[in-house]
Amino acid sequence: MLLRVPSVIDENELVLRLIDEHQLTGQPGYFFDMTSNGYLAVSLLPEPDEFEHGIRAVLNTVAALLR
Repeated sequence: MLLRVPSVIDENELVLRLIDEHQLTGQPGYFFDMTSNGYLAVSLLPEPDEFEHGIRAVLNTVAALLR
């Protein structure tokens, strides 16, 4: 699934922060030929609790990068 994030956030920085701070990863939108910045691909396969934890981590990381 592609999540839309604010385009002022560098997708690579977002992914690296997720790895460093939460031991989670996603793929930047350009892996899927998105022509503009501001996308993060995440998997829908985790169990609901694990998925919720991951999405909360993404939201918190996005918020931190916007500060």
